[in-house]
Amino acid sequence: MRFKELLIKELKQERAWLLWGSLIVCGYEVLPLIKTDLHAPYWLSLATAPLIIIAFAIQAKAVNTLRNEWNSNSVQLLFSLPLRGYHFVITKFVAQAAIVCSYSLLSLIFLLLICKIRLGSTAGVTPIEMLKCWLLYLLFPLPAMGFFTFSYVAGRCSPYVKRLVSVLCLFTLVYLFVRLSHWGYKLFAFLPKLTVSVITVDGISTGSFSPSGIAFFALFGFVLLVSSCFAIERVEL
Repeated sequence: MRFKELLIKELKQERAWLLWGSLIVCGYEVLPLIKTDLHAPYWLSLATAPLIIIAFAIQAKAVNTLRNEWNSNSVQLLFSLPLRGYHFVITKFVAQAAIVCSYSLLSLIFLLLICKIRLGSTAGVTPIEMLKCWLLYLLFPLPAMGFFTFSYVAGRCSPYVKRLVSVLCLFTLVYLFVRLSHWGYKLFAFLPKLTVSVITVDGISTGSFSPSGIAFFALFGFVLLVSSCFAIERVEL
């Protein structure tokens, strides 16, 4: 089995999540449209809730997918094939990334539609601007998967108390990220500030922020994902 075949296999395994999950997101987002008796704070909260839920739920699903591979002993078969550790990690990551990308894109499209209907304005947001917001949003859940993936793999590398090691590793990584954040801000200080327009129940407010923290978080998550590719080859099956 080659890398491409393994990737196709992983994506096929997630077809149900991609299909039914997308339908659930669409069905949920229709609620703020048809419930005309909802006050503004409630429908705005309902419309944005999926984006928050998706960002955190995908982390649990990513870990659960890795755990299922070991529990079903299918990981032994994969490691017996002429594939490297990064093949296994990357294909799992891409499959989960496909889910979070599709869910969040649908949610953002509906959010834009809801704001247009409910507020009568989208703050001049064009499809290109929405794409930028989508990519900016993805800079949280995708790098975060690097934290959880590395923590789980680190636990599998331990001969004892694997779950405890994984949990301790996750907390350690978060601590390291916080401690190194000031260096990260300096590293990406050259990035220009981003201007954003936020649609709220009171109207449209405009502000700006520095993307240096987000960029460092993305870099940190990427490094952890790459480290997982090498660490997984030391896992005791």
